[in-house]
Amino acid sequence: MGYVHEIKFFKDQKSQKLMIALFDIPPLFCAEFWLKNIEASQYNISSLPTGLKLDKKYSVKELGIQPFLDSDKPDLSSIFQKNKTPVVDEIVRLFKEQVNYNSQNAGLLISQRDVANHFHITISDTHCFNFGGNGFGVFSIPQNAEILSTVKLLNRQHVLDRCLIAYELFQDWDYGLLGWNCEHFSRLVTTGVAVSYQVKESPLAWLNHNGYHPLAQEMMDQAVKIK
Repeated sequence: MGYVHEIKFFKDQKSQKLMIALFDIPPLFCAEFWLKNIEASQYNISSLPTGLKLDKKYSVKELGIQPFLDSDKPDLSSIFQKNKTPVVDEIVRLFKEQVNYNSQNAGLLISQRDVANHFHITISDTHCFNFGGNGFGVFSIPQNAEILSTVKLLNRQHVLDRCLIAYELFQDWDYGLLGWNCEHFSRLVTTGVAVSYQVKESPLAWLNHNGYHPLAQEMMDQAVKIK
């Protein structure tokens, strides 16, 4: 039993019924905390709500729902009306609110030392953008963050443009400490290379393309060409 903080709509492969996967807030170093799957009809939802996508996680709060116990069965039909205005992507909204293309401090790669190094991308004098164990976020630059001044970066315009391109590409990818982490993402956006040196230096690097992520690299390179 737990509190539902995230949901994901999907279709059952056999019955083709609309289902909802329920998730709690994941503990440290975990990509997700799955609670259970339930038929959408149990919440009086008969079809995929307008503006939402299958197989994509949504925070219940961004949908206007208060967290609830997975054992409860609240009536959500009034929230998910067919004619309701599509949900505005909260990450995109926050990014556009805070980004400053004229800031000399935007487009930098920064790291924050905790149990491990966390990597972020500055988007203004005050805010940064990142991908981590809890998904994507736009937040104030941590006080203990350090600029990686020896790294060769793409120009500021390209870095900031690439932030949302990468978000669109990878928003449904799960975080993995060795497979796909904040360093892979941040270095791909800021330098053009999807590599994690923390993984590269680990004993298990050989299991993870020696720290590189060739698929993410290929997808990003292709998307930038199209843009």
